[in-house]
Amino acid sequence: ELLLAGGAGQRAVGDKFGLSKDSIHRHWHGHVSDERKAALILGPVQVQALAAKIAEESESVIDHHKATRAGLYQLYSTALEAGDKTSGALLAGRLTDVNNSIAKITGEMASSPLVQRNTVNVFMHTREFADFQARLIAVLNRFPDAREAVLAEFDRLEALESAGETRELPALEHDPDGEETA
Repeated sequence: ELLLAGGAGQRAVGDKFGLSKDSIHRHWHGHVSDERKAALILGPVQVQALAAKIAEESESVIDHHKATRAGLYQLYSTALEAGDKTSGALLAGRLTDVNNSIAKITGEMASSPLVQRNTVNVFMHTREFADFQARLIAVLNRFPDAREAVLAEFDRLEALESAGETRELPALEHDPDGEETA
């Protein structure tokens, strides 16, 4: 009964125990109640857990796929144990389908706008930054005090970097009043 509940074919179970496929079929359909079948398939604790899970409306699609995959792995293992090559091959195909679905869903979630990626670009030693510095200094030639202050700041930043000291930038924190704070 456990092998049948696990998804093994009737012919494979019959061969394993020296019985005909028809005997196995008659026993399963005529003498095993639906409650017994459910208990064999899921186990008594899992039946209650599954009922609780189904009751939760907030259950995500990925969790359902994982539950399906877990069940398929159990059926697949049972089919292999019973030597049921046909069911094993079919279940392997279904497992591949579920795994592909999970991969697709997780890939879509990774590209969701809700997933945030932060990239920090350090550009102090790039040609573009050197060009920016040169243009800024040229513009500031008309304002000698500002030019000197900017040059002093550039020198300070280079000294910090060469000493291995960098300043940790503050993160923006969410303010429930709708304002961002640093």
